[in-house]
Amino acid sequence: KKSEEATILLELKNRRKDKVNVRIIEHIFGDWVIRDPSHDYRKVDAETIQFDLSLGSASSETITYTYRKEWQ
Repeated sequence: KKSEEATILLELKNRRKDKVNVRIIEHIFGDWVIRDPSHDYRKVDAETIQFDLSLGSASSETITYTYRKEWQ
């Protein structure tokens, strides 16, 4: 089997004057596991994870996670 491990960093910035709700959708193909997520996520299906966040006005947030995947 082939494998890959990577750490992902997503930086979100809200420059608006009001609060916003953000949905981040990431696709990971293969047989994967998530380690060390900075925020709660939801496994939507076999290839998709989703982060839902609220960002206050003029604020920023950083999402990090590590995935390890295997494939044939």
